[in-house]
Order: sequence, then structure tokens, then C-alpha cells
Amino acid sequence: MSKQRVIVEAVLACKSQTEVARLYGISQPRVSQLVAAWRHGGWDALEPRTQRPHTSPNAISEDMVTLICHMRRTLSADGHDAGPRSIAARLERAGHTPPAISTIWHTLTKAGLITPQPPKGSAPGLVDTRG
Repeated sequence: MSKQRVIVEAVLACKSQTEVARLYGISQPRVSQLVAAWRHGGWDALEPRTQRPHTSPNAISEDMVTLICHMRRTLSADGHDAGPRSIAARLERAGHTPPAISTIWHTLTKAGLITPQPPKGSAPGLVDTRG
């Protein structure tokens, strides 16, 4: 049972909103909000809802993802530079509007086409001699 439901049930059991607020360590206006939500929508209105957006308007299309991954594989197989900047330049030359370099990099990483490199100075066997 959620804390919000317990709070509303306490108010329904004839405790004052101020008393319930003090008992559960929340503000009295918050207790009022919970009771109003319950009156308006029932117990379901007290359940937490996702904060995730319904759409992602800035996301690149699946066609662009496929094209980026295909270019990476083709350029790598031919021995050419296949980094995000090269892919962006080639997309532009082919008449496409390329996404940001960082977006291309994230797309390639998500597709498993970029292997992460260890940070510099973290190679095994290095000893920090600073005092």
C-alpha cells in the first residue's frame, strides 16, 4: 500500500489534515492535494505516474540510424576513416542533412560499432609516483 493511500485513509478515518501532515512529515497543503486527487480520481489517482515524455521529437529516424550504421560498416571494410565526422561529411555530400556529430557517435555506440577506449593514464602497470 502506498504512503499516499495511507495518508488519505488517515484523513478518511476522521483525523485532521494538520494532524496527518505532522504524523507523516509532510505539509498540510500536500495532504489537501492528495485528498482532492482521491476525490477526483479515486485510489488510482494516488499512484505515481511516469515522468517519461510520450514522444521524442528530436530523435533521428530509423532510416538515418540504418544509413549511419551502413556507412560505418562500408567505410571500415574499405579501409577508410569511419568516424562520426567522416560519416557526417559523407551524409552531407550525399544530400542528407546529417545529425550532430555527438548524435552519430551515440548511434554508433548504441549499435555496438564503437568500442570504448580506456581513459589515458589508466593502463595496467602504471604506478602513481606523485607523493
